Amino acid sequence: MSGLPAGLRAYLSAPSLQPLWMVLRDRLERTGHAIRGAVTVDLDDDGADKLSGLMSRPVRAGTTQVKLAALDAALRSSQAGRGLVAVVAELTADRCGTGRPSETR
Repeated sequence: MSGLPAGLRAYLSAPSLQPLWMVLRDRLERTGHAIRGAVTVDLDDDGADKLSGLMSRPVRAGTTQVKLAALDAALRSSQAGRGLVAVVAELTADRCGTGRPSETR
């Protein structure tokens, strides 16, 4: 599996987006990687700005809902060129010690 482009990885790995990726990882693990529904996450101004850029729609700082299908589509059409499960796995592997969500060593 090839990694995310360096610039995009840096953008998505911003500390302000870490709460989103961890909530998504937990959700994907609990639902068998189902890309449906939404998650609720608290984002600061920087996180909201970065998510706005990725999603191509305004996202306000504070508590916000993110639709998994919309984020999956945004990632697939971005430089990532792949879906939510693969991106979350790559961005959270160091924190969880595993690759894909729910994968064991």
